[in-house]
Amino acid sequence: HTVRIVTKKRAAAAAAAIAIAGGGMAAYAYWTGGGSGSGSASATTPSALTVNQSTSVTGLFPGATYWIDAAVAQLKARRDQLLKPDNIAQQLARRIGRTLPLIHGGGGLGAVAAQRWKTQLNENAKVHAFAHELPELDHNEIVGWESAPRLGRFSAVFLEDVDMHPRIKSRIELTEELIAPHATATFRVQARGQTRVERLVSLVLLGDLVSIYVAALDGTDPGPVQVIDRLKSALAARA
Repeated sequence: HTVRIVTKKRAAAAAAAIAIAGGGMAAYAYWTGGGSGSGSASATTPSALTVNQSTSVTGLFPGATYWIDAAVAQLKARRDQLLKPDNIAQQLARRIGRTLPLIHGGGGLGAVAAQRWKTQLNENAKVHAFAHELPELDHNEIVGWESAPRLGRFSAVFLEDVDMHPRIKSRIELTEELIAPHATATFRVQARGQTRVERLVSLVLLGDLVSIYVAALDGTDPGPVQVIDRLKSALAARA
């Protein structure tokens, strides 16, 4: 199935969006035309992605409007839950605050969300945090937990998705069990929603709020990123 796009950037964006929405299926973008930016681009996806071929489609690619609307509804519902007293974001922030959090993503969607949690904790809470993906972390990082108690206070957060392979789910259960004696705290967080986009934004929103609460509990202003500003100024001076 091919969806017509109008620029190189949109072709790349379409390929990325198809890969996410299609459950990680192969997707690619190609460009025809000159180097001036005129021409036509297409994003192509295998037939496994259900598309109504009898309907004329406009926009980025089929299904985008539904996925976005569903994601917005999920964000609103999640927001209402996270505005309640003693919500899950506050509970997580209290437990991982003053620890070095390791965010573990289950599968592709969980890994993307884990990287977001890590960077938000870095920037908003001004703390170190690290992200890794299962099953890869079970081939190396898991061994490092043996020294965690003598090095400091480490916590682990596992981000899970309903579409994870059953073996990934088993790995999360067993990995948590094995590292728990060495960790200050461990948590498992389940993505919410029907579509992959919904589930991704549900994890993103939760992680963003956790990072804000960790900052607040430590008396840290989440806004300024002074060291990044200083780095940019120093780089500009050397240009």
